[in-house]
Amino acid sequence: AASNGVPKGTPAYMAPEQADCGGIAASDQYSLGCTLYELLTGQTPFAGGPAQQLFLHRSQPVPGVRKSRRDVPRDLETVLAKCVEKEPGRRYASCGALAEDLRRYLDGEPVQARRIGPLERAARWAKRNPAVAGSLSFGVLALLIGTVVALAQRDEALRSASNEADQKKIADEKADLATK
Repeated sequence: AASNGVPKGTPAYMAPEQADCGGIAASDQYSLGCTLYELLTGQTPFAGGPAQQLFLHRSQPVPGVRKSRRDVPRDLETVLAKCVEKEPGRRYASCGALAEDLRRYLDGEPVQARRIGPLERAARWAKRNPAVAGSLSFGVLALLIGTVVALAQRDEALRSASNEADQKKIADEKADLATK
């Protein structure tokens, strides 16, 4: 929470909404995810001083734990990723739901958390990098328009060549008939 507009808590474990002097129940799941991250990797998700950590918690996704530790099972990484989602509504609904998924993992059962797909990953990247995403979108659109125009011109050239060939054939046939 906050006092006088100043966030209270340990920046290394602070949910984005806590860093903005707010806080809701889902903040606990985020902090537990940061703790689990540190237990698995030996380091907090973000390095730096308190102000830098607060900024990174608000603006950057928590790095995948498997980037530091390849031996961490994917299901455990997926549980952790759900804990440290930037949007509180994407986290576990309660610490009990998180505990249940961890129990499922420990018992060798499938976890409820699901990895995000490539489209969702791309959408999140675009949201974090709007200028680059806009430029890339413009480039792809220009490429598509250029391709459509080039294909249309090719089709027109082929039609024109085909018509010219047909007219030449007809002229040649008329010439053959006239000489006979």
